[in-house]
Amino acid sequence: DKLREGDVVLAVDDAPTATFRDLEAAAIDKEAVRLTVWRDRAETALTLATEKLDLTPGTDRVLVWAGILLQKPHKAVLEMGSSPRTQCYCSYYLYGSPAAGRVKACCFLLQVNATPVHTLDDFVAAVANIPDGDSVRLLTADLQGQQAAATLKTDYVFWPSHQFTFGPDLDWHLSDLMPTAQNGARRALAEPPPALPRD
Repeated sequence: DKLREGDVVLAVDDAPTATFRDLEAAAIDKEAVRLTVWRDRAETALTLATEKLDLTPGTDRVLVWAGILLQKPHKAVLEMGSSPRTQCYCSYYLYGSPAAGRVKACCFLLQVNATPVHTLDDFVAAVANIPDGDSVRLLTADLQGQQAAATLKTDYVFWPSHQFTFGPDLDWHLSDLMPTAQNGARRALAEPPPALPRD
């Protein structure tokens, strides 16, 4: 059995609880806990497994690719109870970008061109050699597990890829995510157009 809406937690491992902090303190570093809950006008005992969450101080790395903002699932996503399908969480997309209208926010990125991605580093490796102007197929899953496929075309001239990292100096730092591919696109843009033949 599991907790239901309306349950009142009375105790964890026979230790009375009155606040959320009591509940956290009683369950910390335990693989399972025995809860005493008040349900349907009676006490009920439940034994539930716990899950360790990696709750860092906050988001410390954000990738921006084709207008998609990717990061590890943050605390609010984990607290919703849906187990992350990957560590590539699309938290937002930028309007007017290649991703706009194709990739939804609040979803997990599962594949890039049929290549599975589990971490942000997997994603960087998967897109590293995709040239400017190429079509890319993405497979995503929303918070309920519903999968969707989307195709977009890269545009490194107007939508370059960046990486933001939060450093020990407590400041954000910006770097190119795909310098080789993007520099090629920028060079192509910077080249003057061919001269027209004269009569």
